[in-house]
Amino acid sequence: MQFFDNMKDFQMNDNRSRLEKGYYYKTYKKNFLLDENWEQRVQIIEEITSQSEYPTKFHVCHTHVVRSIRKLPARFRRIEQFNAEHARQLADIIDYMESRKFVHGDINPKNILCDGKQVVLIDFEPSLIQLIGCVRVQKYTVPYIHPIDFLKKSLSGLSDRMCFAYWACGLDLKSAAEISSMGNNCRKILTFVENRA
Repeated sequence: MQFFDNMKDFQMNDNRSRLEKGYYYKTYKKNFLLDENWEQRVQIIEEITSQSEYPTKFHVCHTHVVRSIRKLPARFRRIEQFNAEHARQLADIIDYMESRKFVHGDINPKNILCDGKQVVLIDFEPSLIQLIGCVRVQKYTVPYIHPIDFLKKSLSGLSDRMCFAYWACGLDLKSAAEISSMGNNCRKILTFVENRA
């Protein structure tokens, strides 16, 4: 995580690399990030994604946080139909995140890309609760939230695992919620579904 005194310093420092390397940028107002520990979350995102060719980085100044990610080559596309290898790779990504006590919060096809071999998870939000306009918003895609998380009004690994079971394993939402509630990690969920088939 890089710190800058103001947005102008960030823009001057980063303008050349933005043009040469091709990055996507998203800017957030710091006081709109409502998670208590968003700075810790940002550090974990950088650590988790640093193992990828396409790491997510954050630049912080007094009033804003800027998320940058290297543009993925055009060969990366949404997965139309999950195969066993896609599901295994995604399971490993989510299980690793959960081992770090990290919740992505929005596991769905628009955030899961593949080039035919490598699966990449994108769109790591710096805060799962954000102020958008004047409204406090949880950053997930309805209805892909585990019933327990919905009742608690928070996001946990239950929702990430449920979405994995739904999207990658082809279970209906009820079955996906049930299997994710059993305490299984994504690899165990995948093995269970494969053995049942």
